[in-house]
Amino acid sequence: MLTLIGIVICCFLIAGILIWPQVGLAVQLVGIIFVSMAVNYLGYQFGVSYVLLGFLLFGLFIFLLRARSRFFKITPEEMLFVLFTCFLICSLFYTTTPSYGRDKVQLFIAFGLAMVVACRIFGETPECLEKTLKVLSRFALLELTFYILLFIFTQRTATSVEGRFSGGIDDLIVGWANASAVVLAGYLIMSRTKLFTKIISAVLMLAGLVVIVATGSRGPFVGLLIGSMITFMQFRKMIVSSIILAFFGIIALTALYYFAPVEGRERVLSAFTSTSYEESGRPELFRLGLELYGKHFLIGGGSGSFAYHRGWGDNRGYPHNFFVEVAAETGTIGLIIVISMFLLCIKPILFLRTNQTDFAVSKTVQWLFWVGLANAMVSFDIPEQRALFASMGFLAAIRRWSQTNALEHGTQLKTLSEQLS
Repeated sequence: MLTLIGIVICCFLIAGILIWPQVGLAVQLVGIIFVSMAVNYLGYQFGVSYVLLGFLLFGLFIFLLRARSRFFKITPEEMLFVLFTCFLICSLFYTTTPSYGRDKVQLFIAFGLAMVVACRIFGETPECLEKTLKVLSRFALLELTFYILLFIFTQRTATSVEGRFSGGIDDLIVGWANASAVVLAGYLIMSRTKLFTKIISAVLMLAGLVVIVATGSRGPFVGLLIGSMITFMQFRKMIVSSIILAFFGIIALTALYYFAPVEGRERVLSAFTSTSYEESGRPELFRLGLELYGKHFLIGGGSGSFAYHRGWGDNRGYPHNFFVEVAAETGTIGLIIVISMFLLCIKPILFLRTNQTDFAVSKTVQWLFWVGLANAMVSFDIPEQRALFASMGFLAAIRRWSQTNALEHGTQLKTLSEQLS
């Protein structure tokens, strides 16, 4: 019976991908825990992540068959990403954690590189990106609905201080999956959709924030807060929009205060206290990461070596900071590559403040990037930064838009000059 249910679920996903290839991307970005939990419930625990990766690649293959366009011109961001990947592979020859190091590089290639390439291809044109965001946002509503129902029916046991969302559910991953879903649901509010869709999206966004606070996930909440401030700060010049945002913020805070459990609310609020940083143990992890970087200043200690340096042996371990992790394990060479890659990603965001793209597309991609970057700065190891890699892929696509427009403009001018001559 369970096998039959599993086959039915897979058939529905495959059918969805055949209709909308971006469904595979949606499964990876906002549904990784939603789908993997369903599969785990059915008793299939081994290789779930790679099955989900298979859905992503299958959707990409279907899209390329339909588009029949040349998508294979690599961008500077992707070139640096490939260089960093190659450097990680080379680091396996001298890493102190060969087993974990191989797993880490393997997952990074599987998810990081796949997400960057897939999102750039799915966003190759403004029309493609808009359709991709529509599919992602609707999948995000499903994911938010699932976790809201889970919170409603398991509130007593799911929000305990000792094991928030216990029972095999990682509260931090729930928080970050919901954070990405909240951003994508915001796209439906900002885009040209029906009023009923906007209302449903707003309700689910608020409820999703309550679930994030219920899990005590401070990082996702702070990431959403800071990301929204950076993304929408120019609204200060627009009185009406400022009033609307302030009203929405008041409603959100009120909902969090009344509906989120005390344990989760206190844990989130403690993130803003002066001692929160020290109590989290992050300073010691940062110090160890920088210490490893100092010992292997040029090429780092190798992929996964922080775990050995920390005393955890050949097991998973990371300093809870993307850049410290890169510096410790790949040294100055890897750090320069990664910083250059991020600078190229941030550059298109500056252009997104113009009328180059639709308002909803612009703000969604920016917000997703800042939330992903906030996550990378406080938690998870390199392979798990799905939201960050996805936004990098979208930004690489938007960078291509300006290049394509410039090329088309130059071609038109050349044709016009030839006609005049």
